[in-house]
Amino acid sequence: MTRLERKVQKIIKKHHLNVDFRIIDGRFLALEGTIEHYLDGVHLCLDLAKEKLFVHVINNLIAKDVKEEKIYTPKIEDNKLDGRSYDVAIIGGGVISASIAKNLSIYPLKVIVLEKEEDIALEASSRNDGCIHPGIDLKKDSLKLYHLRRSLKMMDELAKELDFDYAKDGQMIVFSSKIYAMIAKIYLKHKVKSNKIPGYIYLKKDKLWEKEPNLDRTFKYGYFFPECGAVSPYEMSIAMMEYAHMNGVEVSLNTLVKDFEIVDKKIKKIKTNRGVIDAKVVVNASGVYSEDIAKLAHDHYFSIHPRKGTDVILDKDSYQILSTSGMTALDSLRARKKSHSKGGGVIPTVDRNVLIGPNAIETPYKDDYSVSKDVYDSLFNKYKHYMPKLNKGSTLTYFTGVRAPTYEEDFIVERGYFIDNIVHAAGIQSPGLTSAPSIGLTIKDICLDMLGIKEPKENYIKQRKRIVNIKNLNDEEKDKYILEDEDHGKIVCRCEEVNAFMVKEAINRCFDVPTIDAIKRRVRAGMGKCQGGFCRPEVVKLIAKLKNIDVEEVAIKGEDGFLSEIGRYDDEK
Repeated sequence: MTRLERKVQKIIKKHHLNVDFRIIDGRFLALEGTIEHYLDGVHLCLDLAKEKLFVHVINNLIAKDVKEEKIYTPKIEDNKLDGRSYDVAIIGGGVISASIAKNLSIYPLKVIVLEKEEDIALEASSRNDGCIHPGIDLKKDSLKLYHLRRSLKMMDELAKELDFDYAKDGQMIVFSSKIYAMIAKIYLKHKVKSNKIPGYIYLKKDKLWEKEPNLDRTFKYGYFFPECGAVSPYEMSIAMMEYAHMNGVEVSLNTLVKDFEIVDKKIKKIKTNRGVIDAKVVVNASGVYSEDIAKLAHDHYFSIHPRKGTDVILDKDSYQILSTSGMTALDSLRARKKSHSKGGGVIPTVDRNVLIGPNAIETPYKDDYSVSKDVYDSLFNKYKHYMPKLNKGSTLTYFTGVRAPTYEEDFIVERGYFIDNIVHAAGIQSPGLTSAPSIGLTIKDICLDMLGIKEPKENYIKQRKRIVNIKNLNDEEKDKYILEDEDHGKIVCRCEEVNAFMVKEAINRCFDVPTIDAIKRRVRAGMGKCQGGFCRPEVVKLIAKLKNIDVEEVAIKGEDGFLSEIGRYDDEK
């Protein structure tokens, strides 16, 4: 047994587990065998990765307490894509895929995005808090820090180019203990310099309470990061994918990658439920499923361990009485490091709601979007300590997202190891949303190098515009729009002041997503206090009319979410 093998054996023995291991090419460690509890395997792999003996730790352990998970797959089976050829096929439709597609779209390439859901950005890319992080606790030599730092420099211009909201309200960390606050000051001073992140402002109690008047008075010290803020994660994803689609990228929804045909270390064919296609370059940007895609492609050299986090959204009345800046309320920065999380807090969204959360819980299930009462209660109990006016009665909705970390807790943005024409954008967890613009650029450069492309197209669309919402205009401007199209004056959603023009534009724009939830994500119809109680029938009528279908054929979401299954609008015909 070699010295390296003895080190591995020693760590395994410390965890009291009887498992086997293989060292692959001297770079990767694969663990194999059967264990009683899933979390025992996670903790072992995290410890092994922490030692940095290998580039990646691969978890092939079978845990007896893990039940077989039924992953959502589209029911549709057709030949829509069969026989088509592409330069680049991007697997996954989240914010990373959208950024990659956006950056590739300006080059003379044939690009397709393959997404198994009925819309883009339905999983981790929309199920997060939308924070644009400063990068306080990231390791100096990490890809996380590199891509975050580069993205922060791009975010203002990107928001203008794609016309999405970027609220630079800043972020804050607060402390009740002076000792912790002083330790944090030393730590932050070092981090600002070493990580080259935007500076901070130290606030003592009077200035702190002036900035956060509803903060509990036990908190007397804070650090404010003015250069950070928030976006709507699904708005940013949609904006990038619409830009890509406007410039020729094909978006194929309800499309599941089932297998690959591999010849001479290259992917020759991609087998989907909608036909078999070929692509010169395959990009794996499938989030929590990126390890599964790597296995199918015979390029399995890393592992993903899903980690779920729950957020709660409060109504807009809470915005003025709770938090005026994104606030992470912690008494110790060590808690952030230990949880591998950005910490969570009381956060104002770009739409002027208030979000609290998230937490971080390891799970073996990739589709585990459940929210338990205990988790919901614990979030309120935790943050009510910081913001006493926090009120459960203000809850609009809550959701859970599943992140996709590797055991090394860093991004993978690189060409494949065993297969020549695959590129991975994997292990993307927080700050993945912040880092997406930079990751998209890097993957674009890799693809162009592999394809020998250097110059962009002569003519491409350089700017994407959002759907016009006249509620943000003055009376004169409103009158002008209404005279041009009377639908601007027909209110569909009272809570969010969404008019018929906006709903119609969302139905007709770009790739085909005529579901109630898709319209909701694009124009916010149904995101107010009544949660669609008033506007849903109106949205249904507009979808049915524009798509020339019966109202019973209008889906809320997916292939099983038809209105006929939950109730009928008998007066809509």
